[in-house]
Amino acid sequence: MRWLKNPMVNAIYVALITAIYAAIFIVSSEFVMSYSNLLSESWWASFIISRNMKFVGVGMISVSIIVDILSAIRRKRYDEYQIVLLEKVFLFNGVFTAVLFPFSLTVLILAPVYFVETIFALIFFQWVVMMITELWYLITNYKI
Repeated sequence: MRWLKNPMVNAIYVALITAIYAAIFIVSSEFVMSYSNLLSESWWASFIISRNMKFVGVGMISVSIIVDILSAIRRKRYDEYQIVLLEKVFLFNGVFTAVLFPFSLTVLILAPVYFVETIFALIFFQWVVMMITELWYLITNYKI
């Protein structure tokens, strides 16, 4: 895990995940009418129908830029203790995603009418948890 010593690895990880998720939100906001029959009457569905998902994607990119800047301006390489903590952050995010995936499939099987809203909500929820853990790690281990 020698490559984890470089703070830019964390920045690249956050940027890649955010780029994928933001692309899903931004691109899908343009095709909302093709799956509008799969939406319910909730506020989240109204938000999706109004084509506001692109703003969520842009917001995700903005937060990711802040996290990447915090990672990039750190000049020192991580020591062994910080690498162990970073591994735990990656492990937590992986386990959280692994737990969230079967949960989302269960929700989709039980209520397929809410397919679109559920997928967007779970993707956003997983990204928020990832950002919280990344920010927690960066703030607690920030030493220039």
